[in-house]
Amino acid sequence: MRGKLVLISLLACSALQAETIIPGGDVQGTWNASGNPFKVEGNVTVPSGQFLTISQGVEIRFMGHFGFTVYGGLTARGTINDTVRFIYNLGPAPGAWQLLDFDQAWGDSTLLSYCFIQSGERAVQATNCHVTLDHCLIKGHSLSPIKADNAQLYMDSSTVTSNGGSGVTMQNSTAEISGCSITYNSGTTGRGINASQGGTLSIYGGYIAHNAGTGVYCEGPMGDVNVIGTEIAFNGDHGIGLVNSDGLNGNRAVIHDNGLHGIFISSTPLDAHNFTISTNHGYGIFFSGASLIMELSSSIIDHNGDWGIFSQNGSAYDFLSYNDAYLNIAGSYSGCDSGNGSIALNPQYVSYGTQDFHLTEGSPCIDAGRPQDPQDPDQTVTDMGAFYFNQSPVAPGEIPITPSAFEIVSAFPNPFNPVITLQISSPTPASGVLEVWDTGGRLVGQVWRGRLSSGLNIINWDAGDKPSGAYFLRFRAGKYNDLIRCVLLK
Repeated sequence: MRGKLVLISLLACSALQAETIIPGGDVQGTWNASGNPFKVEGNVTVPSGQFLTISQGVEIRFMGHFGFTVYGGLTARGTINDTVRFIYNLGPAPGAWQLLDFDQAWGDSTLLSYCFIQSGERAVQATNCHVTLDHCLIKGHSLSPIKADNAQLYMDSSTVTSNGGSGVTMQNSTAEISGCSITYNSGTTGRGINASQGGTLSIYGGYIAHNAGTGVYCEGPMGDVNVIGTEIAFNGDHGIGLVNSDGLNGNRAVIHDNGLHGIFISSTPLDAHNFTISTNHGYGIFFSGASLIMELSSSIIDHNGDWGIFSQNGSAYDFLSYNDAYLNIAGSYSGCDSGNGSIALNPQYVSYGTQDFHLTEGSPCIDAGRPQDPQDPDQTVTDMGAFYFNQSPVAPGEIPITPSAFEIVSAFPNPFNPVITLQISSPTPASGVLEVWDTGGRLVGQVWRGRLSSGLNIINWDAGDKPSGAYFLRFRAGKYNDLIRCVLLK
């Protein structure tokens, strides 16, 4: 018996002492969690033409101010319960190590999924390549944690928070940012997203808030900036600030409680619909730039600290219509006309005090948007503002109840051909993503992403271009996800 106890004790000590020393230099192959922790004691490089796979649960500890450069390919795939961790050996300490530097890396081999990255100078830098960040948590870096230079950046459902520079910095780069939270970033500019010198930027859903500077700032020459279903709030400067870009385009965005203007645009056209712009300390919208078009419809601009909409352009190129400009301190419009169908009435939010900008029954904004704008999901004329009031009929005797969780309530018809309708419950306003997977575990595509209202939401998937067979529909909202099986029969 004593021999068995000694053996067990020795095995336990051996397990506790397991580690892999990475002295620096070239690396390739596969790192598995059985080698944890991987202690990096020098600068590391994945050479051109080589590949490193980092499996779920691997913990990489930087023992000093070292960097990780990728010229070849690197894929780090964690899971929701077993992340890949890039950390400093002694705990949180911004700037303790350098960064993950992707330099002309292989385009299809630069994926970080379910990774936790903390305490570098930066987390990720991409130069002349493209990088995907999926469900990553990036925090506590001394500089801007994500930097793209002449690169393509794809971010999905990731959190970038509490860093010493702007959350995302782009130069001559293209980015698609979906369902991400970018918050509490500081430093000299401290912007949520800071883009310049070319490229395009598309933001779908997500929350950009509490950053020291502007929430989204772009200084050109830049391409289009698209903002769809995003909440931009409580930033120290503007909500959105664009200078010399091809255009600000968007719908269903909520821009509120920012330190200066909700939207500041100079030498940049505007084409926006169904925005809610509320309680910003400066103008709701400040617009300048001769001979540029400002088009805004089906939106609510209220309680801002100066003019609701201030245009230095004059009214000749301002196409405003069917908006509600209410109780802005200096007035509703300066240098522009309200246009057809506009009102100046209390929008009657669910709770102005707690920033719940959903409309209540009886709001003058219901069915009051521009008739040419897309209908609301309940098939009625679009409401003003980012959130529509659901007028879908309730069965006699049925009392609507606020859901307690995110859930796919139903999917019908099932089997279907070729459109299936999902009812998704949401306890609060939130950003969501609907994905389709095949039975082999391969992602078919992301078929919807956007903003959910509290209550029941309707989402359709048209599978007309997909072959018959079984599919899994996966819905995600923050840390919640739900999965349902469906069958397409043609």
